[in-house]
Amino acid sequence: MGYLFKSVCILIAGIGLFSACNKNKTSASPEPQVLADVSTIAISGITNNSAKSGGSINYTGTIYAKGVCWNVNQFPSVTDFKTNNGEGTGAFVSNLTELLPNQTYYLRAYATDAYGTVYGNEIKFTTDVLASVVSNGAKMYVHPTDNGASNWGPAGEVSGANSPADGSANTKAIALLANPHAAKVCADLVAYGYSDWYLPSVTELELMYLKKVSLGMTAPEYWTSTETDAFTAYSENFLSGNHNSASTKDNVYPCRCVRKDP
Repeated sequence: MGYLFKSVCILIAGIGLFSACNKNKTSASPEPQVLADVSTIAISGITNNSAKSGGSINYTGTIYAKGVCWNVNQFPSVTDFKTNNGEGTGAFVSNLTELLPNQTYYLRAYATDAYGTVYGNEIKFTTDVLASVVSNGAKMYVHPTDNGASNWGPAGEVSGANSPADGSANTKAIALLANPHAAKVCADLVAYGYSDWYLPSVTELELMYLKKVSLGMTAPEYWTSTETDAFTAYSENFLSGNHNSASTKDNVYPCRCVRKDP
């Protein structure tokens, strides 16, 4: 009886040891999955319908797709608006297009590997209300429609508005002249919460010509605020892109007012 009891105990102990070993073997933890390190690049180049961002990816595995995604709600994903910047790791730049004016968006970079998609930090930004061009390193905002047609100003008078680049200074000088004219239209304009509009100089209007399609500038000729002499001033031909320094001040052309932030 004693021998039988010892044998049973030994058998039970052996089975327990086997079970314990087998359990430890089958429940061993798998290697931890290493996720891609994704960061979102700060927003730059914001206009009324576009912006620039991007991201940076640090990862030892294979990235099959990367870019930035955005939406009007927080936590955008790859099912929302997105760019596709190809494969691979490292830094990349993304151009956002077809945005809405004066709209707040949320954006973050993404990277997709064999396990799924990882997102970077979220950035919030708001597009401009008005279209703009860059003039002397600053944004020059353009009124969305032509501001009527008028003559340049009284013929036979010298206003001193002879700057090829500073339309604001030109407009202040011309606005002192009597009678309605193109520069006064802009000087008196109050729109979109601003009253500091002015008639662009010849150099500023040339920049606008380069973006005439997106700015909706369809007239064949526009006044600049740059004076030539007592009887003539500069206008810009929007069919050819050439400026005319001998346009008679009595001519009636449309104007497009602009402004800059202080």
